[in-house]
Amino acid sequence: MYTKREKWWGYAFIAPQMIGMIVFSLLPLIFALGISFMHWDGFGERTFIGLENYIQQFQDSNFTTALRNTTVYSLIVIPGGIAAALLSALALNKVKGKDFYRMFFFMPVVTSSVSIAVIWMWLLNGDFGLINQLLAMVGIDGPNWLTDRNLVLPSIAMLSIWWGLGTNMVIFLAGLQGISRSYYEAADIDGATVWQKFRHITFPLLSPTTFFCCYYDGNCFIPSV
Repeated sequence: MYTKREKWWGYAFIAPQMIGMIVFSLLPLIFALGISFMHWDGFGERTFIGLENYIQQFQDSNFTTALRNTTVYSLIVIPGGIAAALLSALALNKVKGKDFYRMFFFMPVVTSSVSIAVIWMWLLNGDFGLINQLLAMVGIDGPNWLTDRNLVLPSIAMLSIWWGLGTNMVIFLAGLQGISRSYYEAADIDGATVWQKFRHITFPLLSPTTFFCCYYDGNCFIPSV
């Protein structure tokens, strides 16, 4: 059991994060929800109008298009990013020199967003982009990745997955290293296959890590669309 002093120290450590979340996330969210039921230009008097703002938005074709694109983007980025990060972490978990590879994968996370944008605009350029040049070497006429309406959303989603791969991979590596080896030793004694160990040991014990990565992706990438 923790003493009262230890509990207060625990509250003190989480206080900065909690205060920041309440001041910069929870209170603005509540305020935004409240004014969504009002007519207000940001300066004058607020007038309660009920659901009129919501009705107007759902009748706007631009809003429905943005909502559809955001939904599709979310369904690509979050599951795809989690799967890619988990597979990368599993591949690097027992590799020699994994610290070097971890640094290599994490480099895009700390790279300037401007640099990332310039690099990928060059890679995905429909006329002289590197990806299309590689496709041309095998006889494939590359598309216009950033101007084709059917490809621009998957292209941006691919960029987001690559950009956030390092963060999620490091988190999954930490989660994998926190799983006791005794579970796998018992599974080996029972003759479990690699897939059975992943399905019944690794993945269930990584559920808190997976939840955290989903929450992180949802907060970092989805509002940016």
